[in-house]
Amino acid sequence: MSEPSAIPQEIVVPSPTSGGGDAVPTSLAQALGTSARRELTEANTPNFSPQLLREYFDHLFPYKEMFRWLSYGNDPESSSALTDKNYFRNREFSFTLEDDIYVRYRSFANKEEFRQAVLQRCPIKIDIGAVYNAPPTMHNSVNFFPKEKELVFDIDMTDYNNVRFCCDEANICGLCWPFMTAAIKVLDAALREDFGFEHLLWVYSGRRGVHCWVCDERARHLSNDARSAIVTNLTVALGGGQNDAEQLINMHPAIQRAYDILEPYFVQVCVKNQGLFDRPERWLKVLEMVPHSELRETLVKKWETSELSGMDRWVQLKKSVDVWSGKKPTKDAVGKNDKQGIFLKACIAEIIFAHIYPRLDANVSKQLHHLLKSPFVVHPKTGRVCVPIDPSDCDNFHPTDVPSLRRLHAELNDKAVTPDQSGDIGKNTSMKPYLQFFRQSFLAPMIKEQSLKNRDIAMQQLDF
Repeated sequence: MSEPSAIPQEIVVPSPTSGGGDAVPTSLAQALGTSARRELTEANTPNFSPQLLREYFDHLFPYKEMFRWLSYGNDPESSSALTDKNYFRNREFSFTLEDDIYVRYRSFANKEEFRQAVLQRCPIKIDIGAVYNAPPTMHNSVNFFPKEKELVFDIDMTDYNNVRFCCDEANICGLCWPFMTAAIKVLDAALREDFGFEHLLWVYSGRRGVHCWVCDERARHLSNDARSAIVTNLTVALGGGQNDAEQLINMHPAIQRAYDILEPYFVQVCVKNQGLFDRPERWLKVLEMVPHSELRETLVKKWETSELSGMDRWVQLKKSVDVWSGKKPTKDAVGKNDKQGIFLKACIAEIIFAHIYPRLDANVSKQLHHLLKSPFVVHPKTGRVCVPIDPSDCDNFHPTDVPSLRRLHAELNDKAVTPDQSGDIGKNTSMKPYLQFFRQSFLAPMIKEQSLKNRDIAMQQLDF
């Protein structure tokens, strides 16, 4: 393990056949070649340790970019009268240290003070909170209240545990991760098209979920009531009566858009990946959502006595619902079950929404004072970095591919990995595409917008 203050110039790794007791000579490690040396180092490195974390914070954590993001053009060292010199200082941070020591109401005057605090405490988790009317360190001595914060969303895979069968608890795999992909697709479209937000940052949580930071100025100034209203708007009511059924028949354009996105994901993820219709204990629960007892009984008899695939059952269910919903009620059923056709027509959409529509942790989004894990920190259970996700390419994102402390340690200990001319070593590690996306696709457009706004304000002041 290298000293955290310097990039190691040589590598000595344990032998894979010696149980870690002996060491491979440097000359032999070099003879293996760059790729082999990295693999050997990575294989003999733990997923997470304080030493690895300190090395990451010392060399790879993007302090400059984080400061530029969370300042929104309000540089405390700027001479411009348009900037709020205390903006970054009034932002709350919290550190989670070893042994679950939780330190809230941290604040920093500038980027360097933030960096020094992180290196000194080496937190296993950093959370970001609101911008307050005063530095958070003064929360006990002034009338302390939050002024603004990004609109945030938290989606956790464990909330899908009743509809996924490949993994349990906090575990994930390639069969269930597309639940998160579908959620990103639906929410990203809704936030951009329905609310007009532009500066969205999607981030992998490091273990089993995703976060979204909506960073538009309009979003940052939303009240708690407005945030709650947005969460309500993003919620599809299911099973609540005729009105809920009718909204799934005569769909609002926003609901129709979500349905168009989710229907193919439902087929791939729920029907095929999760085998929703493969076993009686699963498809019987789905049939409970079909509001027609005779149709349910008919399908149960067919499915119990035939060797159908799960996909065959899903296709048969859709065709049967379409046929039965067009039947006229019998004389005895008129007045009693005249609404049954409405509920039956809606049940296919309801089944899809109930299984794969985004499941939000509403409390995270509703309150200004709620904190959320920072991007680019490392999850202590997996050792994976919480990297940004490109929503336009999220189908190709998978958590096991993201940089881990183990992998980054191997890359940093490779003599072939050196800083570029600007001193940025991250450009030559597996962090490169994620840092590049953060800088170019998220940060640059937002800073440009803020600069243009400041220019317009300055021009207006000159005109006045």
